[in-house]
Amino acid sequence: TNAQKHANGSTIRVTVHGSDQTGVRVDVRNQLMRQPVFEHGSGTGLAGLAEQVRGVGGTFTAGAQPGEFVVACWLPWYS
Repeated sequence: TNAQKHANGSTIRVTVHGSDQTGVRVDVRNQLMRQPVFEHGSGTGLAGLAEQVRGVGGTFTAGAQPGEFVVACWLPWYS
């Protein structure tokens, strides 16, 4: 939903890759917009998502890459 809110109209690509041994990696990428849309939501945004991911032992990154914005996280499997 963040990509839709802040980069409405851009192409969004979501990749999910699971490993039998370790966990699952999720990448969300969208094209950088020339004029990003800033809307205030009801949640805590990327900081809140990072906190939740790290709270279960995962890793989280978010930021601009050449031509795109990338949110990536890895979550461990639980048994």
